[in-house]
Amino acid sequence: MRAPYDGSQLCAQTDPEVFFPSNNFSKKRDVAVAVAVCNDCPLINPCKEYARTQKGLYGVWGGELYDGAGYVSLMNMTRKQLDKVA
Repeated sequence: MRAPYDGSQLCAQTDPEVFFPSNNFSKKRDVAVAVAVCNDCPLINPCKEYARTQKGLYGVWGGELYDGAGYVSLMNMTRKQLDKVA
């Protein structure tokens, strides 16, 4: 399965560091910006479906955060856990 974008979407025109932050998700602001970009994209659902079929994915895909081992739910994280990704 191919990633569902063709380069014309806003994510392709945004600094990749926003979607693939260095230092093990050390930049909460970047992740928040990436999620906001995804939330406005018409391809959010196909992108999310693509991400869910990939192993070892890292970064923000379809508005969801992946850490290489799978999906990381920001909604269910405790304050202490969120601070670790900050």
